[in-house]
Amino acid sequence: MVYIDQDGEFWWFFVAAFVFFTEPGYQIQKYISPVAIKIDLRFGTHQKAIGFDVSVGIPKLAPIAGRLEYGKSYFWKNYGNYQGWETRKGWEASAFGGLATYSRTQFEAGEFSQTVGRISLGIPSFLGLDVSNDLWGDGGDRFRTSHVRLNFGPLRMGQALFTGDPGLKNRQTENINGKETYVKSPYGDPDKYRHGTFYLGFGPVEVGWDSEKTRNFFQNLVVHNLIGSPYFKDLSNLPQYRRKRPFIQFGWGPMW
Repeated sequence: MVYIDQDGEFWWFFVAAFVFFTEPGYQIQKYISPVAIKIDLRFGTHQKAIGFDVSVGIPKLAPIAGRLEYGKSYFWKNYGNYQGWETRKGWEASAFGGLATYSRTQFEAGEFSQTVGRISLGIPSFLGLDVSNDLWGDGGDRFRTSHVRLNFGPLRMGQALFTGDPGLKNRQTENINGKETYVKSPYGDPDKYRHGTFYLGFGPVEVGWDSEKTRNFFQNLVVHNLIGSPYFKDLSNLPQYRRKRPFIQFGWGPMW
């Protein structure tokens, strides 16, 4: 006997799961509704969490729109081995029917509290380019320091950088191998944390690696050389960073 879904119940189940349980679904809600809601579920090698996000404001299909955002999740595991509650407060402004978006998110998560800015061209997390950087937030160079992601519907490619904190306003550097480099000081320890992930995603699954050499290439050799910022030390000679670590995430979640 073969079951035929005449009422389309399974179809609506998958639509609801996409809209309310994925980051692209949450972003698409913002285009047509003054209120958007998402359940935040993450499970993998780098993040394990459950929580929610809410966005209220003008639908982004309007020529110019703005929204206020709030979220809260409990992490059993996060970057920097953080465990505990994370609160997210922020706002976003969009133009051209939502094809250009700028947002700021304040993360409250103990030691890892900071403000990060994000620029999206296209539909965020679904079609186009997303770039987040703490330079556009609180002006730092630490923790959730950069994430770049290209989205092609269910397909995506991303690269994220997470480091220690050299200090928010006051930082010390030394000349190492001819390059100004952040060093530990009373203001912070830039070498306390290291993540340099590169991944490919399809639907709710992301697979890639976490490598200090990847972090050093993108952050130091590409970006910081280009803008003239100090380097973060290459720690790939240390045992814990010598090899690539697997990066596997389930949940189709946000950039951070």
